[in-house]
Amino acid sequence: MYGKCGDLDAASEVFGKLDPLHVAAWSALLGAYANSENDAVQALELYKRMQLEGVRPDSVTFVTCLKACTVEGALGDGRKVHAHIRELGLETDIYAANALINMYGKCRSPEDAFQLFSRMESPNVVSWTSVIGNFAQYGHLGRESVLLFRKMELEGIRPNLITMVAVLRACNLTDGRQVHGYVLEAGMSLDTSLGNALVDMYCKTGGVDEADVVLREMPKRDVISWNIMISGYAQSGDCKEGLRCLWRMQQDGLSPTKVTYATLLNACSSEEDLGEGKSIHRSVVDMGLDRDEVVKSFLLGMYGKCGSLEDVKRSSCEVHERNTIAWNTIIGAYARYSDHFQALRSFQQMQLEGVKADAVTFVLMLGTCSSPAHLAQGILLHDWISQLGFESIIVHNSLTAMYAKCGSLDAARKMFEEMPSRNSVSWNSLMSAAIQHGCHADAHKFFQRMKLEGSRPDEVTCISMLDACTKQANAKEGSSIHQMVVESGFDKRTGVANALIFMYAKLGDHEAARNVFDAMAERNTVSWNTILAAYVEKGLNRDAVEMFWKMDVARDKVTYVAALDACSGLAGGLAHGKLIHGYMLDHGFSNRLDTVAATALVNMYGKCGSLQEARKIFDGMLHRDVVTWTSLIVAYAQHSEIEQALKLVKIMEQEGVKVDDVVFLSILSGCDHSGLLEEGCKYFVSMIDDYGISPRLEHYNCIIDVLGRAGHLDLAEKLVDRLPSRSDSKVWMTLLAACRMHGNPERGKRAARRITLLDPSIPAAYVVLSNIYTQTQAS
Repeated sequence: MYGKCGDLDAASEVFGKLDPLHVAAWSALLGAYANSENDAVQALELYKRMQLEGVRPDSVTFVTCLKACTVEGALGDGRKVHAHIRELGLETDIYAANALINMYGKCRSPEDAFQLFSRMESPNVVSWTSVIGNFAQYGHLGRESVLLFRKMELEGIRPNLITMVAVLRACNLTDGRQVHGYVLEAGMSLDTSLGNALVDMYCKTGGVDEADVVLREMPKRDVISWNIMISGYAQSGDCKEGLRCLWRMQQDGLSPTKVTYATLLNACSSEEDLGEGKSIHRSVVDMGLDRDEVVKSFLLGMYGKCGSLEDVKRSSCEVHERNTIAWNTIIGAYARYSDHFQALRSFQQMQLEGVKADAVTFVLMLGTCSSPAHLAQGILLHDWISQLGFESIIVHNSLTAMYAKCGSLDAARKMFEEMPSRNSVSWNSLMSAAIQHGCHADAHKFFQRMKLEGSRPDEVTCISMLDACTKQANAKEGSSIHQMVVESGFDKRTGVANALIFMYAKLGDHEAARNVFDAMAERNTVSWNTILAAYVEKGLNRDAVEMFWKMDVARDKVTYVAALDACSGLAGGLAHGKLIHGYMLDHGFSNRLDTVAATALVNMYGKCGSLQEARKIFDGMLHRDVVTWTSLIVAYAQHSEIEQALKLVKIMEQEGVKVDDVVFLSILSGCDHSGLLEEGCKYFVSMIDDYGISPRLEHYNCIIDVLGRAGHLDLAEKLVDRLPSRSDSKVWMTLLAACRMHGNPERGKRAARRITLLDPSIPAAYVVLSNIYTQTQAS
């Protein structure tokens, strides 16, 4: 009685008054110690004393003693008890055998547990459940657990609820569905523990929707049930559903715990999740958990991942116990958004408060050193790291990457060569550094050396090397990397497949890009965006629009920009553009808030001739950048609305947006197409004198075309002769076209001769010249 009530001193006192050879008394006191986690070691000492006093243990004694071994994780003592059991011939006792199986499993020796189980003549449901549970808790033996469950069924042993809970821990999605089917067929009660196990299995194997169905069907749900479901949504990146789950949990009459909020806050990991994150924060306040230091740290981390740096500053002040983890969260938030200055200030404040930086702190700080201006700070951090003795491979990799990003490729190489050991991340850092500095040949050499030294390329390696082939326009090497990717099985990885699509698109092999896309088992938004952009770049605008409507994943602003760009170059594109615009509005897009996508709409409507709609979108935008202004100015200029274009330029200046050479190119192009000689010349001079913009070849070409169309061939030729870019055949082709328009063979002959000298591969010059002579003779 005293033992069961936890009064071990009273139990020991009573034990001292009993017959010292009475095994039941020893077993009772052993049990009292074994049931107390803090006193399990006393049970083992009592067992040794029992042996010294010559008391013969029975089955109950051994079961109790093995429980103590399990609590203490004392495998060595457990083996000694097993030897004693075998010596007394009790290994066949079902209770002792089951206790041994449980002890070996919990003490991380599942092989011994299985050997003992295999020798049992008639294992019962407890035996099967114990060995299934043992295998289930070790990931590499999970499959064995499922196979044992099936064998148990074949041998006619009916599993109980504990068996089901154990095997579900080891199931993949397919196995889990089969076990779930067994539960339904057997008519087993969906109690809370079994329901939680099913929900957990579905969440961990990607069947979140099925997990939610089970959760709804459970007659009784507890806090653990909801926490598992919320965690499932968090793991799948669905912050919104996780938040809805929180409201459902509260409607179920249950209060969220710190674990609930920590899980939810951890799920908010991007700028798009900030709204949900703030809603969770409000709920935290409502529940009175906003003063909890652990919850504060998770709030801080959430705001950092969601990019709300102002909230990071505010939340960091509210965390009173700022330990190393809290400071790492703060620094990590700034590092994530490349805010070197704030990260450095936080690091300095951390030192002032006497909080010790760890390896993670330095890795984060090195990550903020991302330009040549940060090299000195990076070197100081390197010296500090050396003094503190942080010599892990992660730190070395971060140093290599820091030197590369700060423009010191030689220092990055030196760091790499001095590393005592390297992993794929080390090689990837060096290859990325070489690619970043345009040393593509060196990147290929490092890649070959990596393989020779026995380091296995990973997904990042493949993506980096495909990037090198893209930038180098090396189709042959790209094809070779593709073959290696297929052989290593990385072509099944979405990120690698996306890099392949991008490479082939940039190399002009759109058929190969489409083949990779079609072969993908799973495509994400980036996959679709890449193939869409490839079609637009190739001028296959109709195909691009068709692909937009075929998309079976979420579209983002990059998708909309590509699709709207395709509409701009498509006959009848306005109708398609309006449909896409309507789709955007239906799916929560705001013309006012999203500058990039709204600019794409302005560009599409403008190029398709719907200037009124383009202006409407433009006027409704809260934020406009230079690209937005240029898009509308170009639209007006292309449709001969020069006056409107110029008015817009003045408004643009008044709002403090710098007028650049692209704006003037659009105005000059509009003057050219409209035949406005005087205006074209005026704005050409204004561009140089008033705005200090040096004309590019394209500007000169426009003004030469304006002069040529107006018949001022002599002036046009003089301008071409004086050009710093007169060695370019394009301006001479423009002059030649003007000569054809006005039937001037002599000047045309001079232009054609200059073209053939500059670029003999242009036969069109002779064709145009021949046409000029034909026109002259005909007249």
